[in-house]
Amino acid sequence: MTDSSERSSVEPVLWADIRYHLELGVRLIAAGRSDEAASETALALALLRNRLGSAAEAVQRDLPPAEAVAADGAAVAAIHARARALAMEIQAHYVSEGQHELASAYEDAASWLASTA
Repeated sequence: MTDSSERSSVEPVLWADIRYHLELGVRLIAAGRSDEAASETALALALLRNRLGSAAEAVQRDLPPAEAVAADGAAVAAIHARARALAMEIQAHYVSEGQHELASAYEDAASWLASTA
């Protein structure tokens, strides 16, 4: 368990990382690199889901479910596998820098991605 001072110092960096992955995903789409864009976006989603947890799912929203969009299951699994590999690379980077709380966030994201692939 992390103390609140460590958590509060990690949060801005993690939110900046999420923003980066989303922005990169948009730029990759604009560049016609949809496979890479999908992996960056899936990684951002995994980080968000793990950070927000069940609180986000508890909120009732009048939005159509994302699952309503027909998608090839094999393609989604491949995207999640690439995003998981990316998460593990970033996790290793943060471990090498001694930033274990950030590394843990990416490890959790990788675990979620593996469970959905």
